[in-house]
Amino acid sequence: MDLLQNRVPLTTKLNYLKNTKQSKAKQSKPMSNSNHLLLILILSLTVTLLLPTALSQPQPIQALLKRLDSKRASPSVQEAAAKAVLKRLLPGCYVPSFQFKIVHHDVCGGQSCFLISNYNSSSKNGPEIVIKGTTAVEIASGLYWYLKYWCGAHVSWDKTGGVQIASIPKPGSLPLVKDNGVMIQRPVPWNYYQNVVTSSYSFVWWDWERWEKEIDWMALHGVNLPLAFVGQEAIWQKVFMDFNISKEDMDDFFGGPAFLAWARMGNLHGWVYVICVVCLVVFPIKNLNCGGEGDVESRILHYILNIYVNHLVTLSRIMLVGN
Repeated sequence: MDLLQNRVPLTTKLNYLKNTKQSKAKQSKPMSNSNHLLLILILSLTVTLLLPTALSQPQPIQALLKRLDSKRASPSVQEAAAKAVLKRLLPGCYVPSFQFKIVHHDVCGGQSCFLISNYNSSSKNGPEIVIKGTTAVEIASGLYWYLKYWCGAHVSWDKTGGVQIASIPKPGSLPLVKDNGVMIQRPVPWNYYQNVVTSSYSFVWWDWERWEKEIDWMALHGVNLPLAFVGQEAIWQKVFMDFNISKEDMDDFFGGPAFLAWARMGNLHGWVYVICVVCLVVFPIKNLNCGGEGDVESRILHYILNIYVNHLVTLSRIMLVGN
């Protein structure tokens, strides 16, 4: 009986539940129109103030891009460099089917880009596809974009498939792009490639033919900021000789070709006598410290400067001047 008497009356429970619902309803009451307007105003101001800053490039990058543009190779040189990539990639009968043209950044909204369109002509022997770009690299990457997405081709390193172009239709039957064509803008100013030790892992054993193939691959894939360390020691040697440092001292300092990356980082030196036996076979060197790499680098940079429009590390410029 005591338990029954101590129970809370039913009416009290109902009143409690009613008051609880009313309290929750008050707490979840929607914001007034004035609060909504204030929130929208704050968000709008935030986007207006921060978005241009987020999308714009820092001033140092803008200044560097402007300087690089002033050193740009002429349109005819860049178009010829891109055409040379085409000639090495596809059989000669395809060359007349493509027309390349350098355009100003204004055509691409101030950005780097390539544009692919159909050539307006009924001739079966003339151009079929027009590829325009702000640089030779953009044109080359536009060429690969077309071959990949319209012709089903694939260009990779030998161990990852190599060059697969059997699916490309014959000249005169190349697929047309839809509507008014396509424009692809580069999302960032530079596409960086390699690292400081790649030159000793793989590149050290390459001749010019292999380098030319790699540079073509870089251009086709839109790489416009490759490192160029090959031949760096040849420049150092010339500088050291100006300071009357003997050849014997330099031989004790420089690393061998497969260890140059680590020697450059200060991890070791003096391996030249062990490694240059191999180097003599691989490179037409002029002396024991494998200075012949400088000749290879001169050819590399001469080609890269045409197709990459000087988008190189500062070291590359030093090498070119030194050789």
